[in-house]
Amino acid sequence: MQMSKLNKFTMKLPDGMPSRLVDTDWGKRLLSFRDGKDHLFIAVRDNYLSVYINGRALFKKIEEKNGKLVATFDQRYLLGKDQPSGDLHFDGEKVYRKSGELVEKDCSPLNLSAWVNRVKSYGLVNLDDETVSDEAEDLSEKGLLASGALRPSVINLEMALPGFPSVSKRTGKEILIAPRIDMVHLEPTETGADLVFTEAKLFSNSGLRSASSKNPTVEQILKYQRYLDEHSAAICAAYVQACKHLVEIRRCQSVEIDPLLADVANDGSRLTLRTLPRLLIFKTEGDSRRSEIAWKEHERAIMESGISIEYA
Repeated sequence: MQMSKLNKFTMKLPDGMPSRLVDTDWGKRLLSFRDGKDHLFIAVRDNYLSVYINGRALFKKIEEKNGKLVATFDQRYLLGKDQPSGDLHFDGEKVYRKSGELVEKDCSPLNLSAWVNRVKSYGLVNLDDETVSDEAEDLSEKGLLASGALRPSVINLEMALPGFPSVSKRTGKEILIAPRIDMVHLEPTETGADLVFTEAKLFSNSGLRSASSKNPTVEQILKYQRYLDEHSAAICAAYVQACKHLVEIRRCQSVEIDPLLADVANDGSRLTLRTLPRLLIFKTEGDSRRSEIAWKEHERAIMESGISIEYA
C-alpha cells in the first residue's frame, strides 16, 4: 500500500479550552466522574478532545462551536443499535442533529452516570471504520486494553494516522483509510522519555498467523513504523504539546500525573520517538490450551522482523 503523502500532525487545543470545560456544569461533572475508582480517559486531538470509558468512545469529540463546548457521540447510543451509525451533538443542555433539530430522549448525556453505563453496555464499533474486520474481536481488544489505559504513563488511545490510499471493502471505491495505533505511552530513558506505540491483538486474532511469508500483523506494524520514521519530528513536537494539555486536564480531573509526563511538558527536548511499535497480545484462559508449538513458529516470524511482543 502506498504511504500517506499527508504530513500534518498536530495536537493543539484552542487556548484555555480545559479551563472553559471546568467552567461548565457538565464539563465539571465529566472531569470529576468516577466509574468505581476509575476516571474517564481523555485524549488530546487536533483542536478537540476524545473521551473514553473501558476503551469505548464516550464522546468522539469535545470541541468549540459558536462559543460553546459541544460533545459529539454515536447516535446509536441514544436512538438504539438498529439505527445507522451517525453523529449527534450535546452542548451541555440539549441533544441535537447537525441540522439543528432537537432530539429528546430520557437517557441523554445530561445524566452522566446513566450515559456511561449505557455506553459500556452497548458495545458498539464504528461501522464506517474500514480498518475493523471483526467487530467482536475489535471490542474485546479495546476492552482488554482499557485496564492498562488508565496507567499514568499512557497518554493516548486510538492515535489516528493521516489517510492511506486504499479500496473500500464495502463499496469497492478508492478511499483514504486513517489507521489507528491502539495506545501510546511514555517509558523512561537515560536522557528523558521514549514515546512508545502499542498495537494490541487477541491471541486468537488470525492476523497473527499466516501460512504465507507475509504476516498481516507484521505488515501493519511495519507500515506504522514507516510513517513514524518519516514524520518523527512533527509527531514528537505534537506530543510535547499534548503532554502540556494533559498535565492541565489531569490536574482538573484530580488524577495522578506521571513524572515523565510532567518532565516532557516542561522540557520537550527530553522526548524521543521509538518508531517501531510493540505488539501486545492478550491471552485468555482458553488460549492456554492452544498448541504452543504451532504458535512458537508464528511468534518467531514476528520477532525476526524486529517487533517486540508482550503478553497480558
